[in-house]
Amino acid sequence: LADYVAFALENRLQEGLLCEARDELELRVQQRTEELRIANDNLNNDIARRKRAEAELARANHSLRILSHCNQAILHDHEEATLLDEVCQGLVDIAGYRLAWIGWGEQDGAKTVRPVTHAGDEAGYLRLSDVTWSETEANEHPTATALRTGAVCCIRDISRHATTATWREQSLQCGYYSVVALPLSSEGEVFGCLTAFAGEPNVFDERELAILKELAGDLSLGVILRRTQREHKRAEERIKRLAAIVESSDDAIIGKNLDERITSWNKGAENVYGYTAAEIEGKPVSLLVPPEKQAELAEIMARLKRGERVEHHESVRVRKDGRKIDVSLTISPILDASGRVVGASTIARDITDRRRLEEALRQSEAKYRIVADQTYDFEFWLNPAGEWVYVSPSCERLTGHTPDEFLKDPGLWRRIVH
Repeated sequence: LADYVAFALENRLQEGLLCEARDELELRVQQRTEELRIANDNLNNDIARRKRAEAELARANHSLRILSHCNQAILHDHEEATLLDEVCQGLVDIAGYRLAWIGWGEQDGAKTVRPVTHAGDEAGYLRLSDVTWSETEANEHPTATALRTGAVCCIRDISRHATTATWREQSLQCGYYSVVALPLSSEGEVFGCLTAFAGEPNVFDERELAILKELAGDLSLGVILRRTQREHKRAEERIKRLAAIVESSDDAIIGKNLDERITSWNKGAENVYGYTAAEIEGKPVSLLVPPEKQAELAEIMARLKRGERVEHHESVRVRKDGRKIDVSLTISPILDASGRVVGASTIARDITDRRRLEEALRQSEAKYRIVADQTYDFEFWLNPAGEWVYVSPSCERLTGHTPDEFLKDPGLWRRIVH
């Protein structure tokens, strides 16, 4: 019995120890399970964060590819139309938008939006939409809003947005579910709009909008740069044409400053006055004016300083060889950008031969008139228009009418004859 009791007590003791060991093991298993769960959660979180980071990186790369493509197009020596095509095509090919188009806001009465280029699935949308940027309650198209306000207009879900009622159905039929309109401007003046449609809702998040805003700013700069270059090129061509005209002119074309010193001298001036450009530029224009005409020069310069123009003024000038010539002058003030007179340009035509011919004709006419006045016959002169310009005194003896009567009444001779 004693041995049995001892065995039972020993057995109970072993069972207690076994229970304690089991409880401790269960506790350790629970702890380890919790640790594994936490580790797994952390691992899952790490994987999720990594996936989010990868997604963010992919989106950032995607956005940068869009911006890089467009900036490369801007940097290349493309014409304006080619640049706009490249940007729209990049938004479709790289960004995956369904349609990208650019329109200019016309300053006509209807304030129409004129599409200039597009890329993607247009599906007749631009032809049918007839977008204007006029200020009406019903005109809430994003393109119109961007042109009117100069601010980016984005609608993330066309199917649900309240302002899309007038153009929602047409957009959804074309597969457009979200849209962003980005104004193109220069110095605060909006001149156009870049509009992009996506085939899914909620495409344009804040990151994407920030990239597109930057793109629109770069594109605006690219367009203005090309227009400025085009204007400069045209101006250069005009200057070259004018320079060629000046150089090839037979007339003397001379530039001078307000100090009356010669600043430019063309080939015609060399022929008229005998001086080369190297000999005369920087010299006072009074070198060409005879002493008796110096007061006239001062009067002309005073008129020019008041901004007046002197036209077809006939005067006398002096050549390099000392010979005086008759000239017809047209003198115009030269203005700077602020409208201030800074100099003058003179076009001088040598009319010496014409003056000589006129004088010869005058003398010939005077001699002939003396003879005609003394003639016994009725003599008269007509100009090319058939008007009477001279009637000999003998007409009164033959007709009873004085020369003045014939000159005042062109039909008198016809009545006498009939």
